Amino acid sequence: MSQTDTAAAVLAALRFDSAGLVAAIAQQHDTGEVLMLAWMNAEAVAETVATGRVCYFSRSRRRLWRKGESSGQVQRLVELRVDCDGDAVLLLVDQTGVACHTGRRSCFFRAARGGGLVEIMAPEVSEEALYGAGHGHGALPEIREADADPATAATYAEIRATSGVPLVNLIWRHFATLPGVLPWAWGAVGPLVGSAAIDAARAEVAGAIPLPALAAPDAVSWARTGLSAQDRAAIVSVVAAYTRGNLTNLVALTALRLRRTGVARNVARAAPVALAPIPPLPLLDALDAATASRVRALAAFHPLAGPGVIPSLYLHLAHWPGLLEALEGWLAPLLAPAALTAARLAAIAAAERVAAGLGPLDTPAPAGGDAAVATVLERFTKGVIPDLVPVCLALGAMLASA
Repeated sequence: MSQTDTAAAVLAALRFDSAGLVAAIAQQHDTGEVLMLAWMNAEAVAETVATGRVCYFSRSRRRLWRKGESSGQVQRLVELRVDCDGDAVLLLVDQTGVACHTGRRSCFFRAARGGGLVEIMAPEVSEEALYGAGHGHGALPEIREADADPATAATYAEIRATSGVPLVNLIWRHFATLPGVLPWAWGAVGPLVGSAAIDAARAEVAGAIPLPALAAPDAVSWARTGLSAQDRAAIVSVVAAYTRGNLTNLVALTALRLRRTGVARNVARAAPVALAPIPPLPLLDALDAATASRVRALAAFHPLAGPGVIPSLYLHLAHWPGLLEALEGWLAPLLAPAALTAARLAAIAAAERVAAGLGPLDTPAPAGGDAAVATVLERFTKGVIPDLVPVCLALGAMLASA
């Protein structure tokens, strides 16, 4: 049988999901090590069978991903097996080097032991050695709004409509990559996000955050950015969207982390609010080198986000390179480590205080288990979001005074 015939037989046996994908588990052929889980579409399956080099489909980048194309850590196919239901494949491979982008041999390097998650495998090589400094392979997986399957898109639409924010923030886009987590998390906090109580909660958190004195850019400084009045109006809309979205998510997801979401089901609904539309979120890879470098430079002020993670606010502001070029100087007093730390800690404390007032509830864990979201909630509600809220507030005040 030719490789073409083999590929045709495999494809005929597979049942792809609504997004045209099947799960693919990679296992070292001779040792039995389980290396990683990824996804394949029909084209990736056919190419893998035809070439003998494993090719996946990246859900976040919406393109074929030939394992090792950037790192050199390629996988050679030894055998492909189809499971009984046809909705997953097992790839017996010969792995060159490490399989995980963290530099570990396997992506499954955390074990549930002793009441928590324990790392059982150390990195064998640094991410910088694999991909080069600033390459961004440590970025959080996400499903962008434009790439969402129908079920995910429906939840995204509900998030936008309920929150009044014309975008879906990164944590929700990341939750969409974790089986069952997006509908679970949104089902838990959606009533709070749509409640009349959320306005006061946002205001209380915002009012508790200390911001250093920032000089409003003068006319000459604005002129240097090359921005028109229309540009500035669009920037105001983007910043307003991120301010509302980040404050909402900080309160709601802190409540989820503390398991205090239940009372929101009994509070009055808020009147619908819709902010002005904003331009689409750019892809970092689509930016010119200078603009991408400025985005990364701003992201570097937020190390708690994690390696390679770019706060979406800065990506959105990449529509206006002149503004990005000026921001680091304009926001310098806030971006100083001591000032940003003080602002972040105040935001966390205020969010926890507000969430504590909502009343406790033991929210059931998602089908995949609580461990899948606990780390993400901790990271976002104690690091990523409270680190960006002060930037949003400072930018909003700066734009209002211009």
